[in-house]
Amino acid sequence: MDFELSERSAVVTGASGALGGAIAAALADEGAYVLGVGRNRERLERLEAHPSGRVKTLCCDVRDHEALARIPGEAARRLGSLDIIVNNAGVIARGPFHEQAQSVWDEHLAVNLTAAVVLTRAAAPDLLRRRSGKVINLVSSAALRAPLELAAYAASKAALLQFTRCLAVEWADHGVQVNAIAPGGFESDLQPPELQVPGAALDARLRRIPDRRFGVPHEVAPIACFLASPLSAHVTGAVYVIDGGETVRL
Repeated sequence: MDFELSERSAVVTGASGALGGAIAAALADEGAYVLGVGRNRERLERLEAHPSGRVKTLCCDVRDHEALARIPGEAARRLGSLDIIVNNAGVIARGPFHEQAQSVWDEHLAVNLTAAVVLTRAAAPDLLRRRSGKVINLVSSAALRAPLELAAYAASKAALLQFTRCLAVEWADHGVQVNAIAPGGFESDLQPPELQVPGAALDARLRRIPDRRFGVPHEVAPIACFLASPLSAHVTGAVYVIDGGETVRL
C-alpha cells in the first residue's frame, strides 16, 4: 500500500528508543522526511544513517520544555515544513504508589504528558493556518487498564489519551487529525530487566497475553504510517491498541 507520504515531514520524539526508531525509519521508508528527537546520541547517529537519506536527528531532552518548543521551527528549517508530529517519548517506573517520591510523578507527567502538549502547542499555529496536519500520540494499553504498581505511568498515559480525544474534537474542523496508538508489552528499553531474559517473571507476564509474546517495534510502524497519511483523513480521536489481546481479555 502506498501511504502517500512522499515529501511530507515528520517529527518523532523518543526516536532513540526502539518504538520511536522503528516509526521514524518506517516513515522515511514511505518517503517522508523525518527529524528524530531523542537523548541517546549514538542511537540517533545510527538512525540518521538510514539508507533513504531522509532522516535527520536532534539530541534533546523532552523535559527541557523550552528547547522542545523550538523544535517545530527547527523542523521547518531542516525539513522544509512540519506535517506530522509523533509524540512517542516516554518513561516508566514500577513501584508501590505510597513508596514513590513526588519526583517520580513529576517526571512521568513531564515526559509522558507535558512534552506532547508543549510540542503540539508549538506546532499548532502553522498546522491550523495550513488546515492540514497529523498528531499521533503514543499512549499505552496501561491507559485503558489498571496495571499493578504502575500508577504514575498509567495515569500520565491516560491523561495523554484524553488530551488526544479532546484535541481531536477541537481540531477536526481545522483539517488536523489527532489519534493515539496504545502498545501493550513490547520488546523495548522500557521493559524491566527481569522481562528481558527467560525466567518465571517473563513466563508469568506472557501468560497474561493471549498471543503469548511481546510485540516487536516494527509492528507499530504500519499503523503510525497509516495515521500519518492522507488515507486516514476521516480518522480522528481514535486509539489503536496493539497488545496481543491483553486489554480485551477478561
